[in-house]
Amino acid sequence: MRRRFRKRGTNPPKSERKSRNGFTPSKRVRRKPILTGRTPPDGEQTALHKPETPLEEVVQLPEHLAEENLSANQQRARFVARDIHEYARSVPAGRVIKSSELRRVLTAGEESSVHTETVSRVIGFLTDLGKDDVKIRETQAGERVVVFTEEIVKRIVAFHNANHGVVSEGKVSG
Repeated sequence: MRRRFRKRGTNPPKSERKSRNGFTPSKRVRRKPILTGRTPPDGEQTALHKPETPLEEVVQLPEHLAEENLSANQQRARFVARDIHEYARSVPAGRVIKSSELRRVLTAGEESSVHTETVSRVIGFLTDLGKDDVKIRETQAGERVVVFTEEIVKRIVAFHNANHGVVSEGKVSG
């Protein structure tokens, strides 16, 4: 008799994995192009400003370019990633945000309810754009969590602080 449920902790072979929307990862199509690279105002690239993943490139896009070139779900993923240090909690693997917490953040950002499928798509964009720095895991209770490495969070925060000015000891820097 064929077993209906997998044992906990085992994963199907990569060729058999499917996302929640029924597509295998290789069949996902990017709807709109994502612009790459941005140079700082002084014209030279520094280690602080150089994006290492497409997610960082999306976070660094100016607002008007993001609105013109990104789909709605890509914009939602950008919204979450920009302030991930505020939404996620720290764990040994990096920073984690549960899908229920992600739904709450998206609902607050849009000021309306967010469907489960929208949350799934945003999680998909975060993991696709984050490459090896963003992973999906499942809690023991069965809830999906998105795990960001500490390195990508630091790079996003460094970019955010460099471009939005940081007030320290009465002086504005950035």
